[in-house]
Amino acid sequence: MPNTKPKGNFSRKHRTQDANEMARIEYRAKQKSKLVVAKENKEARANRTDEEQLALLDSMFGQGKGATKERARLAKKLEE
Repeated sequence: MPNTKPKGNFSRKHRTQDANEMARIEYRAKQKSKLVVAKENKEARANRTDEEQLALLDSMFGQGKGATKERARLAKKLEE
């Protein structure tokens, strides 16, 4: 029985060097886009007040639901 495994260090999913390289390029592009979105979200949050952030959380999850730790942190900051 001949050995059909290609030479090189590849996963079963990416049996050739070209497929492996393409997967690597796609992964890096996806990671870069995630960093861009994270930076945009961080800047948007920095421009919101604590009251606006609570209002946004209410519109996303419902009144007093979800993001309990963030809601507690914001409530504590608003009390001060």
